Parts: sequence; structure tokens; C-alpha cells
Amino acid sequence: MHTRRLKNESSEMSISEVRNEAEYLAKNGFNIFPLAPGGNWPAMPGGLSAATSDQQQIEMWWRRNPDFNIGISTDGLVVVESDGKHDWLDGFGQSNSLCECPAVFSPLSDSLFHIYRQPGGRSYSCSIDKLGMGITVHSRGGFVCLPPSEVECPFSRDYYRWLTGCDQVEKIGPPPRWLINKLDLIESGHEKDTSVSFVSSTPCHIQKKLRRERGGK
Repeated sequence: MHTRRLKNESSEMSISEVRNEAEYLAKNGFNIFPLAPGGNWPAMPGGLSAATSDQQQIEMWWRRNPDFNIGISTDGLVVVESDGKHDWLDGFGQSNSLCECPAVFSPLSDSLFHIYRQPGGRSYSCSIDKLGMGITVHSRGGFVCLPPSEVECPFSRDYYRWLTGCDQVEKIGPPPRWLINKLDLIESGHEKDTSVSFVSSTPCHIQKKLRRERGGK
């Protein structure tokens, strides 16, 4: 039986736990492929095209090199990456609705990943700054790195980590309606100017966790 130790903190995880996490994500519908040790780019030729949920293949990869990081294909997903430096949400209702999905902290970009399933009947493209300044959408044809991957940052090594929702991987849902509407506009080529908004792009309880991560209060 697969066991999983849920980690929200930045403490080190063992090599076996990295492989276990890759297998766990695959069992819950994510297509996995290995990223380079210490990095967030594909570890081998074929890269993203090799992404799979096949347990035997995943086990072979991590036996070949237990230091691989975890990459997931974002086909069938919508991963909204916010740099936390630009406000792009209209009101606290939108901000609070982001709390309803798993959130991952990326130490390389000092950003947050909000992870959703692709809504039925839709297939969104990847985009940069179309949803808002400092906002990247990873979707069709894209990929992201997931915890507990360890990467070389400018001054130290650090880990991708779950801030919220690490226990919700089995039941990730679609984006909230307001976000679907914005993504539909972008996909149709009729997106509105999203450069002006009114509240912080990071929900309050996640802001507090981030401050603790960075040594603040």
C-alpha cells in the first residue's frame, strides 16, 4: 500500500520519498516525467513528451537516478503561477476562491502555483502576462516542477513545497467561474486589459505562510 508523508514545511525529504511522491501523483492522474537533479528542466531527450502515469516507467526512471526532480505535464490542467508582486484580482471574493485549490511555492521564481483541472470541453493555451502582469498560465503543452523537488537557487539549495492543499491532490477541481471566464477571453483572443486590479494576488493565509518562509512574522 502506498504511504505518503504530507509535507508543508521546507524540511528535507529522502530520495525514496521523492520517488514515492512521483508515484502518488501518477496514481492520481498526473503525467510524470523526470527533471534534472537540482533543476527544473527535462532530464532526458524527449522530455515532456515522455510524461506518463505508468508506475513501472516512473520506478525505472527514479532507479536510474534517484536525484531526479518531479515534472508534471499540464495537459488537462490549468496551473496559474502568480509572482506575488502584481495585483490582478478584482475583490476579495476572487482572492479567497484561490484558497480552494492546492498551492505550491516555487523557490526559483519566488512564486505560487495554483493547480486546477482543465474545465470540461476546454483546452487552454499557455500564456504569460495575459491573465495579468506577473501571471503565467501553464496548460496545454506545458509543464511545472512539483514538491519535493530540490533546486539550485542563487544563494542556496531550496525545495518546492505545498503551502495548501497537499491533501487535495485526489480531488482537484476546475477553476472558479470568474477565472474560467477570463481564460475563455484569452483563448478567444478577446482578453481585456488586466493590468489594473485592486487587491493582493496572494490570499491572506498564504501571505502569512510566505512571510514565515522568508523569515518574517
